[in-house]
Amino acid sequence: MEEKNMTGQEKIWKNAGIFWYAVRPMLLYLLLPPAISTIAMLFYGLKEQPEYFILRSGQFYRTLGLAVTFYILHRKCKKRGSSVWNETTMCWRQVNPRKALLLAGAGVGFSLFMSALLTVVPFPRFLMGPYHSMSSQIYGSVDLLLAALSVTLLAPVLEEMIFRGYVLDRMLTGFENEKAAVLLTTVLFAVCHGTPLWIAYALFMGLLMAHVSIVEDNTVYAAALHVGYNLMTLPLWIANNSPEISRVLFASKVLIAFYGAIGLAAALLCLRSYPLHLGELLRYIPLGERRKCGS
Repeated sequence: MEEKNMTGQEKIWKNAGIFWYAVRPMLLYLLLPPAISTIAMLFYGLKEQPEYFILRSGQFYRTLGLAVTFYILHRKCKKRGSSVWNETTMCWRQVNPRKALLLAGAGVGFSLFMSALLTVVPFPRFLMGPYHSMSSQIYGSVDLLLAALSVTLLAPVLEEMIFRGYVLDRMLTGFENEKAAVLLTTVLFAVCHGTPLWIAYALFMGLLMAHVSIVEDNTVYAAALHVGYNLMTLPLWIANNSPEISRVLFASKVLIAFYGAIGLAAALLCLRSYPLHLGELLRYIPLGERRKCGS
């Protein structure tokens, strides 16, 4: 039945079904890793505080959860006679290496700009507190190598499979409104980042990665952008936590602002060479239609 012939109630039920079908892989991704951590904490950590157990275990159970999530998705696709790469439109053999590198470079540049912005601009403590807390939980663990592997490679690739490969693709197929599908996917992606500041820049990055996925019809390009963004967080964290390096590289806010300007310029230059203009993202924003003369 065409949507124009449906009643309001039928449209609600149809869209609810599309939404549930789209977000099921996302719920698996969100719930399975913390569930594994919780089970491990109950099994091994009954005699110690949860905070100490999380610190001691580092990113091991988080990384294990990501691997198990991928395995479950892979097995489900295999039962359907398909491939997880095909279902998430991750077409590795069709990737243009130059474009992928340019997007990764744009991600690095935006990450450097955002880090500089958060350092130079005096955001309120209630915004910066959760941001620093979440950042320390990611890298402030005993297994820095595992944390780096999880954050800079496994998590961004799996998140693109989930959010742009499954959620966005299923919403684009099910909903008649492309803007609604893109914006809803972007908001879901941003909210999953937890803290207000992370949500803010995840909205921008999510919209950009959705656009790249649609234009290229290949989520590998969005993954390249995402990997580039996350990749820059590792050297920045190491520099910030080394007094010797920090005194040299981050001697003043003027110098940090200069790094941010370089990062933004590099990101925009990479996108221009790609080619992609940030103004293209406005097509997804419901700004309203301009009225024609005489109407």
